[in-house]
Amino acid sequence: MINKTSLQTIKALVELAKLEPGQSEGISHIARRIKAPQNYLAKVFQGLVSEGLVISQT
Repeated sequence: MINKTSLQTIKALVELAKLEPGQSEGISHIARRIKAPQNYLAKVFQGLVSEGLVISQT
């Protein structure tokens, strides 16, 4: 069984995969689309960034 964090992570990564090369998307937009709390998803993405799976832009 997949836990909630894993499921939200997969959903967020699917949303990123839908983007065109070079295109970026903010956490707030992704959180809204996958119906996840923005702060929760931001923490998930911090882990993805630290593992080198996604790149963060400010």
